[in-house]
Order: sequence, then C-alpha cells, then structure tokens
Amino acid sequence: MSSLAIALVLLSTLLHTAWNSALKNTEAKRCFNAWLLVWCTVWSLPGGLWALTHGRGMSGPALGAALASSLLWLFYYEGLARAYEGGDLSAMYPVMRGATPLLAAVIGLGQQQWPTPLGWLGLVTIAGAVWLVGGAPTRLAAWCQPEFAAALMVGAVGAAYSAIDSFGVRHCDAQLYLLVENGLAATWLLVWARRHHGAAIVTAFGRDSWRTMAPVAVGAWGAYILVLYAFQLAPTAYVVALRATAVLWSVLYGGLVLREPAMRQRLAYGLFMVLGVVLLKVWGSP
Repeated sequence: MSSLAIALVLLSTLLHTAWNSALKNTEAKRCFNAWLLVWCTVWSLPGGLWALTHGRGMSGPALGAALASSLLWLFYYEGLARAYEGGDLSAMYPVMRGATPLLAAVIGLGQQQWPTPLGWLGLVTIAGAVWLVGGAPTRLAAWCQPEFAAALMVGAVGAAYSAIDSFGVRHCDAQLYLLVENGLAATWLLVWARRHHGAAIVTAFGRDSWRTMAPVAVGAWGAYILVLYAFQLAPTAYVVALRATAVLWSVLYGGLVLREPAMRQRLAYGLFMVLGVVLLKVWGSP
C-alpha cells in the first residue's frame, strides 16, 4: 500500500470523525443531518455537472441504486442522531464502525462466503470489541438501551448501503452518482427534520448555522472522496482495514476533548476492533 494511499485514508478517517464529533455536540441533531446533506449536495455539484457535460449520464440501474441507498440514509442518519443523543461519542462511534464489517461478513456467510481461520478470529475479535465498548461487561442491559440499538442499526444500514453504492457506481460516474444520492437523501432528511422539529426551526437552523455547516459538509463529502481515490491506489481490503483507525480517533477525541469516561479501556477495545477488522479484511478471504 503506497504512502499516498495511506495518507488519503488516514485523512479521510480524521474528517469522518470530525463531522461525527460536530454532530455529537449539536442539540438539534436532525436539523444538523438535514443541512449536512444539503451542503454535501452543493459540494457534489461541480463533479456531477462535469460528468453530465462530458456525456456521462445516469443509467436506470444507477438511479435505482441511488434512490434505494438514499432511503437507507434516512435510517442511517436517524440512527446517528439517536445514538449520540444518549451515548458517548467514544462508545457509539466504535460500535457503529465495528458493526458494519461484522454484519457485512455475516451477510457473506449467508452467501456461502466462508472466511479463513484468521477471518473467523477477526469476526470473534470484532464482536467482542463491540460488546465491550458498548458497556456490556458491567451492564448486560446495555444491549437493550436505545442508543446502543441505534448504533447497531447504523452499522447494519452502513453495510447495506455500501453494497448498494458499490453496485451503483459500476453503472454511473461516481461524482454524478454522489450528486444524485446526496440530493435525494437531503430531501428525505429535510422532510423528516421538518416533521420532528417544525418547518420554522429547520429553516432557522439552516440560516443561522451555514457558516458552520458548509465547512463541516466539506469534511463529510471530502472523507468519502478521499476513500474513492484511495480505492484507485490500493487494494480495497487494505483501505477498509485502515479506515478502522477512525475508531481510535473517536475515543481520543471523546476522552481528551469531550471528557468522556473510560478512555483507556475504550482505547484498548478500539485497538482490538482495529485488529479484528485487519484480520477479517486483509486475511479473511480464502
């Protein structure tokens, strides 16, 4: 894996952790999510319009995939809001990150895609780390808590829309696909936020917070673009494994900046989770 690919992925993880931290610090989380996608659509416009002017249209399969994925994003961002309303960033973010590759691997088992012995070890390691970072050792009822269930849902939805997006970008220019997907998701999230908070509050949030939301959306949009470029420079498995380091950034930010508890324990669990993802993604396939 080249130094440039490593740098792109690490920067992507920092940007992804940063906008999740901004969401955690926001009171009106559904307003935040809606306007985040609005601004992501704005930043996607140049690349999408460039694709259109160069004759790269939107195929039927790609449009269907973007529509399906954008609807899943409604559940994804609602899960984020609920997880961060009741849980710490340094606990909920690792659960989400760990649940996605874990559930993707479980889906693979249903399709007769059996891992290697090291892959099985990775699955067990990820599952154990998710269990531990969620607080299950000291409180078995943690699995029933709304924020923990929401974080697991985010991981499940992430695995689902990633598979759909992988299909979609094979039938359309990636920049155009992102523009359509972001635009559709922004529409659903604005409708949901207006229903939850009321139209006046959503409008006021967008008007008063644009100086903050515009740069935060650059981070959210840029995090994904950097990963796309990294996929062109390095094997997918290596990129996915390296992205797991975002777990560590979230624990460090939560402990050092937000003063969340149990930073050392969560950091240790995060390291186990990263190890599990590396085992699963790099050495997990026969």
